[in-house]
Amino acid sequence: DLVRAILDRAWAHKASHRAVDTTSSAEPPPAVPALFLEGGVRSVPGSRTPTEVHDWQQPLLRMLEARKASRLMVQAPSVERLALLLSAVVRTVAKGCNVLVITGEAARAESLAAALNDPAWATAVFHSMMPDKRRAEIWHRISEKRVSVVVGTRAALFLPLHGIGLIWI
Repeated sequence: DLVRAILDRAWAHKASHRAVDTTSSAEPPPAVPALFLEGGVRSVPGSRTPTEVHDWQQPLLRMLEARKASRLMVQAPSVERLALLLSAVVRTVAKGCNVLVITGEAARAESLAAALNDPAWATAVFHSMMPDKRRAEIWHRISEKRVSVVVGTRAALFLPLHGIGLIWI
């Protein structure tokens, strides 16, 4: 069965949605940058406010700390996936690495780039629907290493991004 094969290869981690108690840990919970949740709740960028860390988040956090090539498939509600992506971006950029986020649609790339935009790093969006001049400007900024987070469609795979610490598809 396909799901069993994916789990056996550790490409996926089966977990419940129960929260893990992070208060007993010596390390504070990860900071979750600007995130607008349903109902208007917002967590503040860079704050170390108590954050619920679900047990499905732990494998990604361990992988980010390990600094080796790893794969992980996450299936969770979109708000929780976005929170996990934001947390992973914060950790990756803090290590001096770049992030590449690939999505299937230009509109989704624009939306994700806006959600990942933060004063702590430069974010760029790149897709084929952009004018050639704008794409050339972004290419130039990336080649000069002035961009830390790139969000785009398949076309973003060919950008001259160096030091990639996280690829999120």
